Amino acid sequence: MGTYLIVGAGAIGTVVAEELAQQGHAVRLLSRRGTGPEHSLIERVTGDASDSATVTRHATGTDAVFNCANPPYHRWPTDWPPIATRCSRPRKSVARNSSPSTTSTPTDVRPGR
Repeated sequence: MGTYLIVGAGAIGTVVAEELAQQGHAVRLLSRRGTGPEHSLIERVTGDASDSATVTRHATGTDAVFNCANPPYHRWPTDWPPIATRCSRPRKSVARNSSPSTTSTPTDVRPGR
């Protein structure tokens, strides 16, 4: 089974984390408040997704990074670019099975599998 970093514990990040954990994958769920679903395979961690060191630290040793962050719409011009940048760079440098894509979505991670 794989190990995945999910950035963002909102509606999408929570569902992705739960689905991966139900399939037996280890999950790190990164959010500003360290919240998320309770599951033995989900590690909830606190951090700022726009901080390179934070994302890199939590992405180390993972198979993929899922960027599920969703800042408030009125803050997208300032918040979204650094989050997208931070989530794409660790994937290239520290996550296993690196690829040039900004976010990797393994083909074996599908609902119902």
